[in-house]
Amino acid sequence: MIKVILLDIEGTTTPIDFVTKTLFPYARSRYSSFLEENFASSAIREIIERLWLNYGSEAPALSCWSEQDDMSGAAAYLTYLTDHDRKLTALKDLQGKIWRTGYENNSLKGEMYDDVLPALQQWQAQKLTIAIYSSGSIAAQQLIFGYSNVGDLRPYISDYFDTTTGAKIDSSSYQKIAKHLKVTPQEIHFYSDNPKEIQAAQAAGCIVTEIRREKNHILP
Repeated sequence: MIKVILLDIEGTTTPIDFVTKTLFPYARSRYSSFLEENFASSAIREIIERLWLNYGSEAPALSCWSEQDDMSGAAAYLTYLTDHDRKLTALKDLQGKIWRTGYENNSLKGEMYDDVLPALQQWQAQKLTIAIYSSGSIAAQQLIFGYSNVGDLRPYISDYFDTTTGAKIDSSSYQKIAKHLKVTPQEIHFYSDNPKEIQAAQAAGCIVTEIRREKNHILP
């Protein structure tokens, strides 16, 4: 029996274009100024340190960042990661912090498909637990649902999972989510537009539904 609804975001609850053409460019254009303005923040310094360690593992393929305190170099590396759609947790954490400012000043509004709110209401009425699993940081997930075009959807959502749990194409990630939620994988119904994520969740034992939205990537 299904006890948990687990939802992807990009291409499932939210149009891909909103992420790629609104959120990513918004953060990309602000990396340099945000790092300069928040350089003294311990939280930002911790993110920069994680970025620097990852950058070191990619050298000498890249030569845009010369030393850890070089914020223009850090911004260039963040731009590289964004342009190559890398799922690095430190990148996602920083993007979430930049997006928060945009949501709070009404420059950004999370876009939801028309069927999302009715579905959340139906699942809540059925007393199902609703959780989110996205490559975006948990903070970013809470923002897109908290400042959505159909209102604050966070009261419907019980839990959030990001890449700190594991890769979405790794079946063990779904087993970890099940353990955290105190259910079996067979009691989780996962919705995603990504076939590789669907295959991973199914391999873990989850019930799956592959979402096909207009304008999404062509799926096999």
